[in-house]
Amino acid sequence: MVVKVSTDFLTDLEGTIVSTLARRPGETAYFVRQTFINSPSSYWSGSSGSIYPAIHRLVERGLLEALPRKSGRKKSVGYQLTATGKEAHMDWVKDPARACDTGFDPFRARLANLDFMPANEKISVLKAWRSELEASFATIEIARKGASASAGFDMARRMQDVRLAFIETCLNQTDE
Repeated sequence: MVVKVSTDFLTDLEGTIVSTLARRPGETAYFVRQTFINSPSSYWSGSSGSIYPAIHRLVERGLLEALPRKSGRKKSVGYQLTATGKEAHMDWVKDPARACDTGFDPFRARLANLDFMPANEKISVLKAWRSELEASFATIEIARKGASASAGFDMARRMQDVRLAFIETCLNQTDE
């Protein structure tokens, strides 16, 4: 299967915005921002300084169409994907190199630095990480209940399970 990868690609922020609107066409920029804010991932800040300008750029590039909406006296703007936006969205989804890139991982970025610590401090940090991971399971489940698709949450849970197992291995090795 040949995968078309557009040279005018979407950033991951733009791709995630477009994905949100593909699932919920006609929603407002505020809705998109709230989706990011309510994500269990701290990678997405959901700041108005990133979401709103990105949506504006997507409209300017012809990937989103702005739709005036009126609810009672209140006017707002909803957004939907254009035909070009749908194509760019699928290019983004199908891009194997970017989809499978190891990307930034805050866990992995800190892991090698544990070697700089005395053993007792390393154990303390690993136990704190374990507690945080265990608490993240509830956060993932709460977010899943409000989502229209659960595959991403299943992946997040599995990733946290792998991290937890890795921490347990590290703790067992420090006990030896």
